[in-house]
Amino acid sequence: MRLNLAELGFTRDLQDELNKIPGPLQVLTVFYILAVACSGLSVVLYFGWLFRPNYNMSWASPVVAWLTASLLFAGNIIVVVSERAVDTINSLGPQVGLSVSTGKKFAALTWTAFASALAMAMYWSYEICKDRKARKKVVVR
Repeated sequence: MRLNLAELGFTRDLQDELNKIPGPLQVLTVFYILAVACSGLSVVLYFGWLFRPNYNMSWASPVVAWLTASLLFAGNIIVVVSERAVDTINSLGPQVGLSVSTGKKFAALTWTAFASALAMAMYWSYEICKDRKARKKVVVR
């Protein structure tokens, strides 16, 4: 048995919207994988600093933390923008019994991850500035 989408009532507009889905999902996957890797690297850098607090702090920690936050923010923007495609598919899909929904819990989780990464980046930036200022005072005296 052959299935023809035209016989099901799929319009070209609906098919065009469905064709748009894989691209952003692939980009979203890459952003989230990179964000997890950067977050892991940030944890490793933190533990390195935790066990050697007298060691000069590196700019790598805040840079990696800001990169993590940026990747998560970009991924969240993709999720927000893709909700437009969901609305379009839902407006065209009922004719053929097709509906799409977005995960509200997933969106909440990713925005929470972004907020945590942003807090981590701000903390590292504060610590590095405090460390640099303390070393300048020691050198001047």
